[in-house]
Amino acid sequence: MGISYPWDLLEANEWAVGSERPLSKGTVEKGVHVKGLAVLEEGSVVKAGSYLEGPVHVGKRCQIGPNAYLRPCSSLLCRGQYSGRGMLPRRRHHNRQS
Repeated sequence: MGISYPWDLLEANEWAVGSERPLSKGTVEKGVHVKGLAVLEEGSVVKAGSYLEGPVHVGKRCQIGPNAYLRPCSSLLCRGQYSGRGMLPRRRHHNRQS
């Protein structure tokens, strides 16, 4: 599959996500609805009230929700990415030496 234009990435992502096998190495809380194929990598959490409409791919250490909606062919691959209402990334504190 050739990618010549930015919109070609959408079609390539649809093909890539749709060709995966189901996998669940993360945590899915009660009250989550999954329709279709879902890949959930290690350390990821899908919080209550979320709706995943597959095919979807959730990468390592992602937090989805609460009350998030992932549309078909969605991919969240960045480590520590947050999606959904009320979710804010954790702030990292660095020790500064003077």
